[in-house]
Amino acid sequence: MKLANCKRCGVVYRMQHGTRFCPSCLRAEDEEFQRVRNYITENPEAPVIQVSQATKVSTARIYEYVRLGKLVAHSPESDLAVECTSCGTRIVSGRLCYSCQQKFAQSRERNDTSPGDVQMRGRLHLRNRVLDKDEKR
Repeated sequence: MKLANCKRCGVVYRMQHGTRFCPSCLRAEDEEFQRVRNYITENPEAPVIQVSQATKVSTARIYEYVRLGKLVAHSPESDLAVECTSCGTRIVSGRLCYSCQQKFAQSRERNDTSPGDVQMRGRLHLRNRVLDKDEKR
């Protein structure tokens, strides 16, 4: 049995299946996601700020759902679209564009550790940390 602190409320709980939240916060997170998903389903071209105001869910949390692949923007030009964490291209869901996914997959297959790839991995890691800090503000 592994104990952890809930990332949302800080209470100590028994961690199951690697969740970051206690059971009550997990239910609240699921309810928030359902509100956002339902609103976007009914209003697919609504700006993120409108979705946030209507659902009472922060814009950072909405963009997190897109990065996790739980939500998909209707196009790369959409307000809901996010940037590839590697190259900056606008994407509809996830963290990496198709091109960067392929590049990283090929380097893993080759087990390539060339200086360029090592630099890219470090850059991706640092950019994710910066984005995470910005989302918490």
